[in-house]
Amino acid sequence: MRFFPAQKNTGFTLIEALVAISILMIAIASPMVIAEKGLTDAVLSGNETTASFLAQEGVESVKNIRDGIALYSESNPMGAPTSTADWLTGGASGYGPNLSLCIAPAACNIDGESLTVSANASAMQIIRNASGQFVSFGVNVTGLPSGFTAANSMFSRSISIIQSPGNPAEAKVVSVVSWRAPSGFTSATSTDFIYNYAANLQY
Repeated sequence: MRFFPAQKNTGFTLIEALVAISILMIAIASPMVIAEKGLTDAVLSGNETTASFLAQEGVESVKNIRDGIALYSESNPMGAPTSTADWLTGGASGYGPNLSLCIAPAACNIDGESLTVSANASAMQIIRNASGQFVSFGVNVTGLPSGFTAANSMFSRSISIIQSPGNPAEAKVVSVVSWRAPSGFTSATSTDFIYNYAANLQY
């Protein structure tokens, strides 16, 4: 009688196949998780940078109005500020924008281009041109060119001016931009001090 040797099975067992698939999935998933986290961090970082710029713009807008009041008063001596409060509000100077809506405990928002002052904190609007491209941020924007649009963004800004009780010619400007992040509401703050240098101008 002739015997034939049993053939040896050289394929993978089910367990070996499952182990190989698991290793492959881990090798593919890990870079994808890292890439996703990197993309999320980039978006968060971009939002933080935008908020910081908007907060700083709020402070600069206050300075621009303060400077406008001072320069207008210098060129119009009859309308020069006569009290320590007028250097922020304009008083009888007749200068258009004024900061009376921003003096604490009140808060305001200011359009960085037109210097229009709005009462209370408000949303920052995204302005886009007719092609849908980003142009700038604004506040309660009106009178846009044909085809331009303005829509509320995720950012809201509040600007407050806190006058120094010991020095009426000094004030602190606090500009806070807040937005909703995945972890909840967060904010960026810019603070600076401003002074009534108009009082030292020669009329």
